[in-house]
Amino acid sequence: MRAYMTNGTIDYLDHISEQHPTLDIFIMHNKNTGLAYYEITNKLSLFQQARVYEILVIQGKIQEDGFISMRHIPLTDDGKPVFENEWRHKDNLLQSYKGIKAYRILKPIHGNAYIVFMQWDDEDSFRQWEITHLSNEQVTTNYRAGKAFTTTYSMVDWEALEMEESETTDNEHS
Repeated sequence: MRAYMTNGTIDYLDHISEQHPTLDIFIMHNKNTGLAYYEITNKLSLFQQARVYEILVIQGKIQEDGFISMRHIPLTDDGKPVFENEWRHKDNLLQSYKGIKAYRILKPIHGNAYIVFMQWDDEDSFRQWEITHLSNEQVTTNYRAGKAFTTTYSMVDWEALEMEESETTDNEHS
């Protein structure tokens, strides 16, 4: 199975999603950008500028709400099989953490930065996990090809967005 993601404005990403109603395209955002993510078994990209990943580990069903963390871990060629093996054995470990809804281990089709994609109940659940576990990462540093980093997103709350747009329109007409 493959995962595809791209960045853009929420309106643009929503437009793509509306054109493909049979796919579960998840739209999330942070203060800098919007991001669309979907998974599919065939090798079809809806995005012109897609980042494509093979999904190595799947746990849980991604949902329309929650908080997303993506740990980007650049690895050397020698380190890739070591990392993949470590995560295949950690699969059950992550299930026990409070607040995790779903997670994926994503192997890049191009490049060397793997992604540990995790969906949380909320940002607080992620921050609690981050304090105790992120600093204790067990990926062997000998296999790192650079510094790992985390990006975070919130799933788009369409109802809140519509209310915000409605309030903006009302204020413009006042």
